[in-house]
Amino acid sequence: MSETLLHTRIQGEGHAVVILHGLFGSGSNWNRIARDLATDHQVVVMDLPNHGQSPHVETMAYPDMAAAVANTLDHYGIPPGTIIGHSMGGKVAMALALTDPAYVRRLLIGDIAPIRYGDHGHGRLLRALQRMDPQRLGSRAAASEALAEDIPEAGLRQFLLTNLESRDGAFAWRIPLQALEANLPTIADFPDMDGHYDGPTLFLHGANSDYVPESAHDAIHALFPAAAIEPLPDAGHWLHAEQPQAFLERTRRFLEAGRNAA
Repeated sequence: MSETLLHTRIQGEGHAVVILHGLFGSGSNWNRIARDLATDHQVVVMDLPNHGQSPHVETMAYPDMAAAVANTLDHYGIPPGTIIGHSMGGKVAMALALTDPAYVRRLLIGDIAPIRYGDHGHGRLLRALQRMDPQRLGSRAAASEALAEDIPEAGLRQFLLTNLESRDGAFAWRIPLQALEANLPTIADFPDMDGHYDGPTLFLHGANSDYVPESAHDAIHALFPAAAIEPLPDAGHWLHAEQPQAFLERTRRFLEAGRNAA
């Protein structure tokens, strides 16, 4: 996967800010954040493997996905900058900082830690998506209705249905559901990695989320000794979507601290 070239959108000029999304997401989920940051930064938004418009792969080990990010940065000539990663993308960002720290000046991790997680319902979601045949549906509203029994949360259904696309007059899943299900144990885990990343690091987690418990703080500081760990008030796991303005304000303070230290 190290030669994989990821689908990438670049906007703005200045210090490079690379954004890596989470499971079931894509770079387009970060359009609002990217547009705001691009007023004074070069913002690089990638679709990770098996997501968005990036290539489909069989395995999704974090060092391999980090290598794909590094290859893509090299391809576009993106200089070292701030890497922002949310959830699965946060683990990719951590793996990049630990394996290829020359790509990373600062690291902002959204609501995830370098630990093994349980299923968190992801298997249930993938099974529900696979039970639905999108080719039999005539609209996104019909798809949402078809999923409602298995996935009653309307906002979650709307998020998942961003992966539905029209092909030759019929709907199809853009993401490889079977490959994602096969890789769930790898995605939930975090590999044993030697060394540590000593650069400025912020673990920003939703105050209402259980993804970064206090029991994970030792694992964070073992790999990222300079890390600050902070809650974002009134936010859950999708903190950048639930509290976009507060997320942006905290992100800008983190970026400004880097500018002042330069």
